[in-house]
Amino acid sequence: MAKAQNVIDMEPGDFFDPFEFVVTPVLNQQYCFAEEDFHPRYITGENGQPPMAHPGFMLNMSNATKSASHAMKDGYTSLQAGEVNTFYGPVYVGEKLNVTWQIVDKIEDHGRLFRFTEAKLMDEKGEVRLHRHVKSGAYSKALADERKKKEGTGEKPKRPPLLVDAEHQKIMQEGGPGIGKDAEVGQVYSGAAKAITFERLTTFSGGPLSNAPNWPKQNQHTDYAYAKERGLPTICSSATQYEGHLVAHMIDMFGMDFLTTGKLDVKLIKTVLDGDTVSPAFLITSKEATNGGVTYGIDIWTHNQDWQKVLIGGGSFTVR
Repeated sequence: MAKAQNVIDMEPGDFFDPFEFVVTPVLNQQYCFAEEDFHPRYITGENGQPPMAHPGFMLNMSNATKSASHAMKDGYTSLQAGEVNTFYGPVYVGEKLNVTWQIVDKIEDHGRLFRFTEAKLMDEKGEVRLHRHVKSGAYSKALADERKKKEGTGEKPKRPPLLVDAEHQKIMQEGGPGIGKDAEVGQVYSGAAKAITFERLTTFSGGPLSNAPNWPKQNQHTDYAYAKERGLPTICSSATQYEGHLVAHMIDMFGMDFLTTGKLDVKLIKTVLDGDTVSPAFLITSKEATNGGVTYGIDIWTHNQDWQKVLIGGGSFTVR
């Protein structure tokens, strides 16, 4: 149980209340619409298996905001800054899942409070399907105004956007399905561009449609006034929405092995806003024959319509 009344006052060792849910076909397809991804594996199932939960669903449903005990102080909101995700297997429609969260660290950086949370998404046997170590920060209009003031005086220079390398733009290939063990070091792949629209933002972050008429949930992803009151220019995407694009793209290219051996270490460096278009991409940095397969190392990113990176990081996985 959480010991504090809000996230900001929680301390390392504190737990959020656990969250239990069932992966229903309707809820999974709600996320498929939000992710603009109706691959048969998520709708009808493949190879005799029931439909699989979309990766964006797995990631978003294991956010600490899903806990009934997650609460922010008035005027504040929570934005993800980075995370390490380790995948141990897919989740299927019909399964009952349980999520637990524990605060493992807490720091202050330039007046902004960050917390590190360990999340475990587990099946009914208690086996972990997804492990996350998430860094998230408290954000408010006062903090946003203070940052702008410091940028204006030069006390804290505004960080220029991180652009996709021109060389990578030239050699980037559109990633097709089933590349498996055929990728080579130095190759750069990009997934399909996805439009971040109000409809998809709201469907992804508004909670289950079955909560109507109390739908969508009011937050910085669904409500313009709420977002602006907390210092954001407009509603923004949950990081798990475009992380879901990236993970789904990796499954398309390398198969289900990615979802049982994959590990991603990501940093969120630019907010994705309503109206942006984002594309997942990666560079093959290493390839090694291992027992029973090929292990890849990758540099990953997601870029927007202006080639500005919004997510960066690295990862590894084994194709058997």
